[in-house]
Amino acid sequence: ANRAIVTPIPGTTRDVLEEVANLRGYPFRLVDTAGIRPSTNLVEQEGIERARGSLESADLVLLVLDGSEPLTAEDEEVMAAVQGKRVQVVLNKTDLPPLLTVDELQVRLPEWPKTAVSCKERQGLERLTEAMVAAVLDGQQPPREGPMVTRTRHWEALQRARQNLLQACDAMEQRLSGEFIAVDLREVLEWLGEIVGLNYTEDLLDKIFSEFCIGK
Repeated sequence: ANRAIVTPIPGTTRDVLEEVANLRGYPFRLVDTAGIRPSTNLVEQEGIERARGSLESADLVLLVLDGSEPLTAEDEEVMAAVQGKRVQVVLNKTDLPPLLTVDELQVRLPEWPKTAVSCKERQGLERLTEAMVAAVLDGQQPPREGPMVTRTRHWEALQRARQNLLQACDAMEQRLSGEFIAVDLREVLEWLGEIVGLNYTEDLLDKIFSEFCIGK
């Protein structure tokens, strides 16, 4: 699973929390950490050390900044801590009057992509999801959607069904008698029935192909 760490707005004292989420078919383990800053509190220091450990192993860092406040010294400390990592800046609280904008962040942090969201109003979350998936794919094409063949027997049946379909197409192009085409299509049906576990009786197959009409 891809590992994304969420660094919260500095000033919070939360410990490390983890949750697994499925985003566009990709599993993400989200790690929500305490703020990263100097502290004399032993409990808070432990949370900060766990946050730093999560940063080391993260595939993607979501740097969450408060759009209703200007950048702070604690923000600067967090930005320094995530240098060298793959970072997605998340500008939160866009439902409030802005004191920090994406344009300002683009000047300050031009190397990192940015997404504006409002978690309260659930705005921009789709864009953030897309950005997270794009970041971990790192330019690679996602696998094609659709069913996967995991059994050799099914693969062989599909290959044989394909061959019969090609033969049926050739017979149609050559304008052969409908009986030749029907034979191949009957074979296709039997091979596909084997995959899905359907048993076609001779009577059923005879009924289907007795009414089969070859297009002119």
